[in-house]
Amino acid sequence: EEPLPEERRWTLSFAGDCTIGTLHEWRGGGHNGNMLYRIGENYDLPFSQVKAYFASDDFTLVNFEGTLTEAGNPVGKDYRFSAPQRYAKVLVEGGVDAVSLANNHSVDYREAGKADTVEALQAHEILYGDVTAPIMTELSGGLRLGVITYNTVETQHAVGDLQAYRAELEPLYSACAEA
Repeated sequence: EEPLPEERRWTLSFAGDCTIGTLHEWRGGGHNGNMLYRIGENYDLPFSQVKAYFASDDFTLVNFEGTLTEAGNPVGKDYRFSAPQRYAKVLVEGGVDAVSLANNHSVDYREAGKADTVEALQAHEILYGDVTAPIMTELSGGLRLGVITYNTVETQHAVGDLQAYRAELEPLYSACAEA
């Protein structure tokens, strides 16, 4: 008989809404509410209180509420968040491995802003998922992980219509199981 493999445990961290950026109206200025003005080049600052947890786990995912773009054509709504692409370093410095783009701010600067965001994430080797594709990765020790990210804020489904949600999510579950 082959010996049983050594038991292995993984620590996974999931955090809610994280906005790295500023409101459209505060771009480029010294407004005291402008997070980018406060961060400057200190990319470690935003996650400084949780970095020890995120850096010591096996996988960290946050819901990234915003864009990494300098596109100038925001959608027409009250709150539109953006930061220059270099601020993807905040995620790296904070120990974040992956982000969800399945939220109501990932297209604040339309598809061009989302494309810029994806480009910045890829350049910094940060995994991402959205409502069309799960996050797929293999962790140290061989754990294959699939995470489905989903936007329940901007959906055409009626509140409580679980059958509609399940039908939409089924292909994503299947993709994870197949992988």
